[in-house]
Amino acid sequence: MKILPTVRETLESAFPGQVMTPSSRADIPKNKAYMVYVLVRNDHAIVTGHGQFNRAQVIFDDMNHVTKNHIKAICVRLYHLYGQPTDRYERYVIPFPSDTEAGAAESAMHKMIGGNKLALPVDITAALFRGLNPQDRPMLFLKIALASAFDGLTDLRRWKELGLIEASESAVIADKLGLADLSTLPANQAKKKKSAK
Repeated sequence: MKILPTVRETLESAFPGQVMTPSSRADIPKNKAYMVYVLVRNDHAIVTGHGQFNRAQVIFDDMNHVTKNHIKAICVRLYHLYGQPTDRYERYVIPFPSDTEAGAAESAMHKMIGGNKLALPVDITAALFRGLNPQDRPMLFLKIALASAFDGLTDLRRWKELGLIEASESAVIADKLGLADLSTLPANQAKKKKSAK
């Protein structure tokens, strides 16, 4: 049986000496640097993108931080909300001299490791929709947000501002996304865990 290389081995083979493994947002290059950024869950790339710091920080999104205006922000949040406690996350950054070179490398990486799909695993979507009535609007809004071509979290916030999402629906959707209020999207206003009384 052939043993396939890990995502890390694949990246290091394709870009020797260039692969960085940041341990926090602060380790991501700034100063208008261009890069490819990769978020891996259990040795499967779930985000492979390119850009500058403002986009790359999505690989460090968690329960307390949401990257603004990123198409994958909602997916990353849902992996953290509804994934398993044993999930292993790895983060990689590969700097490039220009946006053009980073874009070309991203395209090549999609073929090598993936990370360009918006579809979530069945267990994640099942957990997200658990307890929702398929005929009710909160489920519809969540499904549309997951299919967004821009940023589903920002879309939800905007729909609430426009009055398309009613207050009671907003509370249900925010709860499913682990947020205190839908209006706070996509700012870093994640719902605080209730303290024991």
